[in-house]
Amino acid sequence: MLILTNSERGLTFGSLSAWADEWQLTLAVEKTMHLRVGLCKSSPDAQYYLSGSTFRTVDEVRDIGIFDDANMCFKAHINVIVAKAHLRANQN
Repeated sequence: MLILTNSERGLTFGSLSAWADEWQLTLAVEKTMHLRVGLCKSSPDAQYYLSGSTFRTVDEVRDIGIFDDANMCFKAHINVIVAKAHLRANQN
């Protein structure tokens, strides 16, 4: 998970793209998502680009097996764990 401030965004995306080109790596931009974290609802939705492709804006993301949302609430993650436990407990 990459967390950036406003001033770091352009520099970091440009550096990432240049680094990938230098090392002849293909970036999976279609798997890259933008999750705005915070309580402020008045900020405009931003669009982010890398290698000519736009990041998808999502309300929830799964990173290293943990579901997270914009409010840093783990309700979705807990629901997935409870559902899996319920399925396992009722198998026969």
